[in-house]
Amino acid sequence: MLVKDEILLDVVENALLHLYFTMSELSQFIPRIKRNQILVKFLKPKLKGSHYKSIKSEIKALLILAKNKRDLEAKLLEIRGFYGSEASSSDVKKLFVLLENILDEYTVDSKFIEISEPREQGVLYLLQSQVVDGFDIYGSLKGSIELFIDASNLELIYSFIKEADVFNIVKEKDKLILMK
Repeated sequence: MLVKDEILLDVVENALLHLYFTMSELSQFIPRIKRNQILVKFLKPKLKGSHYKSIKSEIKALLILAKNKRDLEAKLLEIRGFYGSEASSSDVKKLFVLLENILDEYTVDSKFIEISEPREQGVLYLLQSQVVDGFDIYGSLKGSIELFIDASNLELIYSFIKEADVFNIVKEKDKLILMK
């Protein structure tokens, strides 16, 4: 896969992660127009980033789709499907699948938060800054990501992640730490 394609796939996967975490915070049906607005808000700053210079035209094309009220999420999923088969082992994808499996298996939802935000019981929290900055352009985990969850679910989620054997995991008093 070309570096340009890897950067595009990284942006697409991060945009979808951003959309799905934002949707889970709202906990209601989000119409396509609102989904497009969320994705546009994520993608627009990428136009100014020098790192994304090689895919600027692709980002502009995606923004035009949203402006024309087309389904931007469906297009991102199509791009992810096209390139994703080659990069199916990226850590971003592994994290996304792991969080989906936790939701399916234990009905424990996942949400992005800032460090000072209040937390609810029964929700798995990830620091937004760690997820956004925690992966390189190839989708590999650069450091660690902390998962915060109430004590009643900590051991259950720890065991599930450890058994999945996707990331190394460390359990602390009130959090789990995922590492490569």
